[in-house]
Amino acid sequence: MVESEDVERLAVIETTQPSGMGTYRYARLPYSISGAPRRPSRGAPVLGEHSRTVLSTLGYDPSRIDELVSLGVVGDGSDGPAPTAVVGKER
Repeated sequence: MVESEDVERLAVIETTQPSGMGTYRYARLPYSISGAPRRPSRGAPVLGEHSRTVLSTLGYDPSRIDELVSLGVVGDGSDGPAPTAVVGKER
């Protein structure tokens, strides 16, 4: 179906390259609403991208957040893949 003429004509398949995640294709809506963009304003967040903001909102101070990131308990989106530490153990 992805290779069909109808899909091509409707431009339903979008190709994107989010930072550090390679290239992938996804299906978008086959219609448009006047004045609305047809593509997302940004890609999905990388794992840990919002950890610092969430932890700050929950009352953690910046030094404690830095400690949790350095121990691998949480990621901060800057170090690539997911944290690998088990809670209570250092890497």
